[in-house]
Amino acid sequence: MMPPAFWAFHELYHQAYFEYAYVQLVDQLSADRLVDQTFVFLAVIWQQATACESVEAFAWRLLKERVAAEMSTGSRCSSARCSAARASTSCSSASCWRDTCA
Repeated sequence: MMPPAFWAFHELYHQAYFEYAYVQLVDQLSADRLVDQTFVFLAVIWQQATACESVEAFAWRLLKERVAAEMSTGSRCSSARCSAARASTSCSSASCWRDTCA
């Protein structure tokens, strides 16, 4: 069972995360799927994520990294827009989450 803090975080940020993903991906189903998967991953690592100085900053970076990865594999964006999204993140995969709050 997830702690109440996770569900509060989810309630507070889910809509904003979806709106960001939707604007970037221009596809409601892709945005919804990506945001849901991001929150599932956050749930799995919630204890470690809350050890970061800012769980909000960590989660936002994770979302942006996942959106950038989705954009780079799809054909829904211009190369300049994809490059800007990739440049705003430091992780190339979700497996590097440990390094984001060091």
